[in-house]
Amino acid sequence: MRTFSLFPFLLNGCIDIGFEAKDTSGNGHNLEGDSDTDTDSDSDTDADSDTDSDTDEVTAEGVVVSPDSLSLLTTRSPGALTATAEWSDGSETDVTAECAWTVDNVDVAFVTPDGAVHGIGPGEAVATCTWNAFDDTSDLSVGPVGPARAGDVVINELLADPAVGADPNNDGTSDATEDEFVELVNAAGYTVDLEGVTLWDTQQSIARHTFGANSTLKPGEAVVIFGGGEPNLKEDRCNAFPAYNEDNSLKYGLALNNDGDTLTVRDVDGDDIGSVTYDGSIEDASVVLNPEIDGASYTHHAYVTGSMGPSSPCTLATSEAFPTVSDRLAP
Repeated sequence: MRTFSLFPFLLNGCIDIGFEAKDTSGNGHNLEGDSDTDTDSDSDTDADSDTDSDTDEVTAEGVVVSPDSLSLLTTRSPGALTATAEWSDGSETDVTAECAWTVDNVDVAFVTPDGAVHGIGPGEAVATCTWNAFDDTSDLSVGPVGPARAGDVVINELLADPAVGADPNNDGTSDATEDEFVELVNAAGYTVDLEGVTLWDTQQSIARHTFGANSTLKPGEAVVIFGGGEPNLKEDRCNAFPAYNEDNSLKYGLALNNDGDTLTVRDVDGDDIGSVTYDGSIEDASVVLNPEIDGASYTHHAYVTGSMGPSSPCTLATSEAFPTVSDRLAP
């Protein structure tokens, strides 16, 4: 019997098969090499994409405030500014609320974050919007202080029955009539003129007090009218005066009724612009608007959160100063 070895044939077959696989590929690269090449190609494509993205990026080119000049006939007149961002693709967006608004003369005007212009006093000023690295301005002109009208001034505090021995007007003398007081606060967003404004109660046919010339109140500021004496209160953003009226028979301008009454504020034309009704249940303490300045009802001074003492003429009930214009308009 003949025997044959199959190994050489199998080996040759394997070699032949291997050669055929290499020939079929058509090149001398292996699959890993091909994979590396594809990866490099993808990387180049990504780089090109990044370059295109950088080229197409839209950037801010400036900000423009409109109008470039604004005049308010009086401090009461409404006004508004807008700020527009300009972009490299030619588009525009409203950025009024994103501006940091400033005014170079805060005694003339104040601009709130929404672009509203509030008249503080007559004169000229420049308002500036700063947005990112850009800014633009508007020239402001404000006319005279406008007269107080309904809603502008509130009775913030009233003391009709001072405690025995108390000296709210701080003149060194305790007097049940002279130490009575009414505190008015400007609750509006602009300065108002109180000249000709009067205080009345239901039991007198003549004004208990009449404001004279140069009686202006900025937003958040207060004025206190005492029954008499020589008020000696030196507080920020508040002035105090003794009452004045034209009736010589009425010795003291206020003479508030301890048993209760209604005190009314009237504007220069005689129209009611505010009032408070109180009864005789509160003794030796004042009644206060709660919350102060913006409240809708009155309460015993002691019931106001953080209150100090039985009354607080020329300060908030907490003994803090009345708000600044910026605190009042843009808290």
